[in-house]
Amino acid sequence: MRLIALQNAMPGMRLAQAVYDDKCHLLLASDIELTIRYINRLADLGISMIYVQDSRLDDVMPVEIIPSNLKNRALQTIYNNFSELQNEFNNATTRTVSNIHIINNRKSDLDSLINQILEEMVHKNDVTLGLNDVKTYDNYTFIHSLNVCLVSVGIAILMEYNQIHLFDQEFDIMKTHTNKGFEILKKDNTLKPISFCITLMHHERCDGSGYPKKLPARDIHEFSKIVALADVYDALTSDRPYRKRLMPAEALSIISKEANKYDTKILEIFKKHIMVYPIGSAVKLNTGEEAFIVGYRPGILSIPIVRVVYGEDKKNTKDIDLNNHTEISIAEVLSHNI
Repeated sequence: MRLIALQNAMPGMRLAQAVYDDKCHLLLASDIELTIRYINRLADLGISMIYVQDSRLDDVMPVEIIPSNLKNRALQTIYNNFSELQNEFNNATTRTVSNIHIINNRKSDLDSLINQILEEMVHKNDVTLGLNDVKTYDNYTFIHSLNVCLVSVGIAILMEYNQIHLFDQEFDIMKTHTNKGFEILKKDNTLKPISFCITLMHHERCDGSGYPKKLPARDIHEFSKIVALADVYDALTSDRPYRKRLMPAEALSIISKEANKYDTKILEIFKKHIMVYPIGSAVKLNTGEEAFIVGYRPGILSIPIVRVVYGEDKKNTKDIDLNNHTEISIAEVLSHNI
């Protein structure tokens, strides 16, 4: 399958990956033929990138952190819980008392979901932090929440944390940092203290420029540092009403320029396991040739395997592992069809 900008979609192309609306309902199924009406509808939803079928890339599939069926089930669970929570919060008469009751009523679904995700990711042979979602403006909150979770868990696994480490952290770090959210959450003795810590600190930065406390690096919990990086990366690579999503290479460049904001160890692990160029995207090489990203060597996600297209109709192809050809590099990501 090929990843293209929606602006390059043409009637007659066929979707290679299904598109869902903000309620996680199927909007356009895989293999459906695009029409002007469908393309305009996708644009109205704020979608800027889609996967389409391409006979030159029949053997190419995006790498997912977790299987798509589990991800869709997760998004549906998150959406349902957010919606029900919002309705119950709006109808609550004794809001402070009701908040914990409402959260407790919903936690079992989310606990089960997280356990499934952990089970899936812990047993993967190679954790790849690739995100291949088709996001709309309206479902951004739900997908962003899930993606931050997935990338954070992935980094934690790569840092060789296990479930005991994840759940048995000390509470001392929280004693001097309280706010309204913490006052509500601490009434629920079933929540782990580390949950409060991450919530309070994931916008802090290691150079002291974050918020709400402008904490120095030594006072920011390591899990909050992990979530901070995952949060920024997914935000940069998501479509927003005020700007289009950045490609992973662009997002990584921005993060690298502000490396002093992030934990050095966490950032290095992240950079080694993030796909710099999405599978199926089109690029131009420094040789002038045009190609598609078709894969990566295990553990080497900064240097891809490309499929060069050539000939008058560009139907001929040849694969090149750039690890074996250091004289060839990617000059730019293409925004047009090839």
